[in-house]
Amino acid sequence: MSSARPTRRGGAAAVRALWPMSASPSSVVGSGPFKLASLTPDGAAVLERNPFYGEWAVDPAGQPLPYLDRVELVAVASTDAQLSAFLAGRTDLFSPAPTQLAALRGAADVVLRENYSGQASSSWIVWNWNRASDPEKQRLFRSSAFRQAMSHLTDRERMVREVLGGAGDAVYTNVYPVFAEWISPTAPRFAFNVAEARRLLAELGYDRTNAEGLLVNSAGRVLEFDLITNAGNAARENYARIFAEGARQAGVKVNVQATDFNVLANRLGSSGEDRPFDAILLGLSGGSNIWPFGPNVVPCGGNLHAHNRSGGCLTDWERELDRLFREGNAEPDRTRRLALGRQLQDLEAQHQPFVYLVAPRASAAWRSRVRGEYPSAIADADVVTRELGLTWVQD
Repeated sequence: MSSARPTRRGGAAAVRALWPMSASPSSVVGSGPFKLASLTPDGAAVLERNPFYGEWAVDPAGQPLPYLDRVELVAVASTDAQLSAFLAGRTDLFSPAPTQLAALRGAADVVLRENYSGQASSSWIVWNWNRASDPEKQRLFRSSAFRQAMSHLTDRERMVREVLGGAGDAVYTNVYPVFAEWISPTAPRFAFNVAEARRLLAELGYDRTNAEGLLVNSAGRVLEFDLITNAGNAARENYARIFAEGARQAGVKVNVQATDFNVLANRLGSSGEDRPFDAILLGLSGGSNIWPFGPNVVPCGGNLHAHNRSGGCLTDWERELDRLFREGNAEPDRTRRLALGRQLQDLEAQHQPFVYLVAPRASAAWRSRVRGEYPSAIADADVVTRELGLTWVQD
């Protein structure tokens, strides 16, 4: 009862307050196969076997789960550092990016399952509708025609080719590639097309260029905005660079910046009438093949309804997306639910509140002594390749 009362009083913030970084690990409650033994400020942690889990969770032979007594989570600064730690033997499990596969092929004592599925994730760019301190930017960012133009300036095929080494998929809707059954075949796709982007921007008043070849309006204002992503994520930094180069072909000036992830997340999650950013390039992952639409992304009040954090819907089509989400989420019939999901995708893809970029294909690597992976016939980025509770180490 005591843990429920703070939730009723303060929601998620109250739960976070129960277990700050300074909390004793013994006070952190969970029902999974492992419990927290230690946690450091940089995010490194040690998990130890939950002795009560095996009272009800056993394998077919009746042996209590989990098999492992201890799991260490290592804190690293970047995706490159993750690869280095794995190759050096500091870690046993690794989810490589497509650009890291070559370094793993043929590596001693390494099992590599390469490109085994589409990913349950995608990258995207979102523009901030709550930019009261700059009314012209706010006007543009709230315009579907502007966001359609930005989608036309996104060279997804180049991103797949140059950043992912071909091991990825262009993404045009809010459904991740692994959930292929759900992807609407009728959703609009704004493929890379500089001429069409310029036509749309001309309709918004940016119909001439200055001496530098940049689009300007009748008052001489340059079409320019800042795009930030998280430092240390090489793929996202390169997506931002390729987007900026495509935008420059149309005369749009994009100032790419990389910053600390926590700073970026705080800006994305900010609310009110004047949030502190123009555009952000990030990504999401997870989801479900039962209803693969984020409950905190699509509804207008969601904390990841990242374009509009004013506290409510601002457009009729946002309200319709909200309605379709709630109807589909409650619909028990799968055929009907699929139809509602495709309607939702078609409407969102038309208005582009998020411009979706690409998704890498999923790969996994582990040291050969680590066992318990799922057979390749059933593993995908949704099911994943293993559960820690079923993993063991062979001596």
